[in-house]
Amino acid sequence: MSLLPFEKWHGLGNDFVVVFEADGWSIADGRRAVALCDRHRGIGADGLLIVGASPASMTVFNADGSESEMCGNGLRCVAAALATRTANTDWFDLDTGAGPHATRLLQSGEVELLMPRPRLVHDTTGSALVTPRAGLDAAGYRLSTGNPHWVFVDLESPPDITLVGPLLEVDPQFPERVNIEFVRLLPDGALRVDVWERGCGQTQACGTGAAAVAELWRSLGRISADATLTVELPGGRLDFGWQGERLLMRGPAERVFAGTVAR
Repeated sequence: MSLLPFEKWHGLGNDFVVVFEADGWSIADGRRAVALCDRHRGIGADGLLIVGASPASMTVFNADGSESEMCGNGLRCVAAALATRTANTDWFDLDTGAGPHATRLLQSGEVELLMPRPRLVHDTTGSALVTPRAGLDAAGYRLSTGNPHWVFVDLESPPDITLVGPLLEVDPQFPERVNIEFVRLLPDGALRVDVWERGCGQTQACGTGAAAVAELWRSLGRISADATLTVELPGGRLDFGWQGERLLMRGPAERVFAGTVAR
């Protein structure tokens, strides 16, 4: 039986099967991703990440087999995996479906990621607020990090995301489906964010979702232009700062184990 190597990584509990084209993997279809991500009959993960070379790149498949443009936690994991293989701790670029992102592995084991600043997506009236057709009686902000996000702030009592997440994800106002984030301000000034990811469901963390929240918070004037911001997710914390038109994300990426699967 022919076997292919894989690595299992996670960023704040958002977990991935990471494979390399250099090891014989090709761009898989969605069915392969579903099989590998199955937590009972496969390896188990929120997504499959395929690492390409020349140039270094990341292709993202969600656990349901759908493809995503970008994944912040996943990109930190891929950056750490590549840097570990090459013993490279300098900045290097990783290409994604949302364009190239600069990354580097720190001595602490955390990864820094420089990404284009998320942008508010406005409708023809100039508003970025979108009211759900069903599932929640409140408006949220539409943002893009290369993939779509719907961010709800200032809710007196955030709803049960396991109940409203499935409804909001497939709201017809988002033809490609959407990631959902509910935000609360914590006493220490950090933001608590609960996430529903398209194609995955409720996850421990979403890097691009946390980035969208950070950019929205700054654009609403809740922090000064030169401030830094911590976003607390169920799986842990990510730190953000701004460098001109780019957003700096810093957070952990950890290898869990490695193994082989049938080709």
